[in-house]
Amino acid sequence: WHRITYAQARTLARNIGQALVDRGLSSERPIAILSGNDLEHAMLALGAMYAGVPFSPISPAYSLVSADFGKLRHIFGLLTPGLVFASSGQQFSKALDAVMPKGAELVVTTDSLPGATLFSELTAAVPGHGIDAAHARVTPDTVVKVLFTSGSVAKPKGVMNTHRMWTSNKEMIRT
Repeated sequence: WHRITYAQARTLARNIGQALVDRGLSSERPIAILSGNDLEHAMLALGAMYAGVPFSPISPAYSLVSADFGKLRHIFGLLTPGLVFASSGQQFSKALDAVMPKGAELVVTTDSLPGATLFSELTAAVPGHGIDAAHARVTPDTVVKVLFTSGSVAKPKGVMNTHRMWTSNKEMIRT
């Protein structure tokens, strides 16, 4: 187990958020997360939330089980990601070869692929005015996350979740 404190998580979120702002990511160029749950996935999500950049956690089955990557290709067409995160470049390489958008940045934690950025480069960014300004623009109606339906009946559909929706849900769970 690797543990981090709330203060460390906030620092990482601000560092990553600055890296996302520096890359010009936005609602038109959000983040696609192909990997399952891990610490880097969580910190990337927190950094995106802090910076007001939407992210979309995409079922790893669309990348690791699928033979034609049809659902993943469809999702990428709707999402138009500016950054794609995969924990292992090698593990996700077939899917990435099939659907990686031109002009999007690939970020991996391990097993790097040619041209990929290591996740550690995002965490090494130094927060400055850019992240503070981006964070100040986040409102309750800012899209935080795009969740895709399973696509069991038709092609997957993206469901936008705003900060208001996300925090309301957390408050309902708390109470």
